[in-house]
Amino acid sequence: MNSSKTLLARGPLLISRAPSTRASRLPTEGVPSKSAPDKVPAANRRNPKTHQAVLAAAEELLKEIGYTSITIDRIAERSGVAKASIYRWWPNKAAVFMELYLAIVRQARMPVDTGTLEGDLREHARAAFRIFRTTVAGLALAGFVADAQSNPKTHKLLQEGIATDVRKINMALLERARERGELNPWVSVAVAADVMSGALYYQLLIRRGQFSNAEADQITDIILRGIRAGSA
Repeated sequence: MNSSKTLLARGPLLISRAPSTRASRLPTEGVPSKSAPDKVPAANRRNPKTHQAVLAAAEELLKEIGYTSITIDRIAERSGVAKASIYRWWPNKAAVFMELYLAIVRQARMPVDTGTLEGDLREHARAAFRIFRTTVAGLALAGFVADAQSNPKTHKLLQEGIATDVRKINMALLERARERGELNPWVSVAVAADVMSGALYYQLLIRRGQFSNAEADQITDIILRGIRAGSA
């Protein structure tokens, strides 16, 4: 997916560069993350500066050469972190970029509770498109989604990590709407949550759209017509 790098690699780097150092083996506190088999190890096993250096290097390389050209060797060389340390903390390249993606999304403070179904959906779509438009998050997502099609470990990471988290966020948004009486009674929250993700990621992975507010609002309006109480 190197050809996609010219589309999304815009905006400033979001992961600050720390002084390049070799990995420390002393357990320290860092960015929170889940611990599970084949997932990123517990954050308290990482050196914060080293962890930051790896993500910053991954972000820089993604903007410069694209996902498919990046290797753990390149990340190690750019970050100054030992290759063995990177593999100790991340099982493969895809896991590094999944964490980079999540770090960018968290900085964007998604999602937002506006108090209405329409407001939540509109802000959710606009925020996603803003991230795709101004950061490397879209490049990271597109890269490891493609990787997951042929790599079972990456597919498991994607399915159990980001895909599950996004579905939970969408379902929580929809459950709030149901509690407010805004959701059509026949609507399946789980199916509607997948429709929300599908519409946004189709723009990224297939159409490579401009990710404008107008596009986000059109998607929002169409989804609302299908799930809002009182809709046909």
